[in-house]
Amino acid sequence: MWQLLSTVLAIAFLSFTQSIALAKTIVRPIPNYKIDSNQGLFSIRLTNTVESILRPVPLPAFSPIADNDENRAKSSISLLISAAIVATHRCYF
Repeated sequence: MWQLLSTVLAIAFLSFTQSIALAKTIVRPIPNYKIDSNQGLFSIRLTNTVESILRPVPLPAFSPIADNDENRAKSSISLLISAAIVATHRCYF
C-alpha cells in the first residue's frame, strides 16, 4: 500500500511540475505575466475527473496548447474549438 502511495504522489508531483514548466515556457515572451499555480492544480483535477467519467482516448495533454501558441491564438475559445474537433472526430471515426 505504501509503495503504491509513493508512486501516486510522485506521478501527481511530476504532472503538476510539467504543467507549470510548460506554462512558464509559453508565457516567457509576455512580460509581467503571472502564472497562478492554484488554477493549474484545479485544471489538472478537473481534467482527470472528466477523463475518469468519459474515458476518452488518451491524447497528449499539451498538444492543443502548443498548437494554439504556435498559431498565435488570441483567446481560450480556440481550445474549445480544438476540443470540439477532437470530439467530433472521436464520435464518427
